[in-house]
Amino acid sequence: MSGQRQSRSRPGRAAAGQSARRTPAKRRTASLSREAHALTVFRVLKNGEGRAYTATTFPADPFAGCARFLRLARFWLTDDADGYGVLDVLNANGDIVQDFTIKDAAGFQQIKRRLHLRVEH
Repeated sequence: MSGQRQSRSRPGRAAAGQSARRTPAKRRTASLSREAHALTVFRVLKNGEGRAYTATTFPADPFAGCARFLRLARFWLTDDADGYGVLDVLNANGDIVQDFTIKDAAGFQQIKRRLHLRVEH
């Protein structure tokens, strides 16, 4: 050994003089429409009927709230067209401006529970 100490870096941290690696594109949050104001979900039942749920907004800052929730929900979302349901992004008028496919029933339940959604009558 040469007597020089080698610097060790912690996992996930860049060593001195090295640049940090960027997050892979697939792990980044999908771009969110600047019109985002509220979130809701929709799913088609086995008998072919659609079921709509109440919408949830974030009073302090609707866009920031939607963006934060979307970052959390990325684990329950998929790029596949066939999924269990749809997470809809609404504008201030209640129109759908963007949607994301929900992977499965477990993800749907998590989203529904965290947003405190109820069936719309």
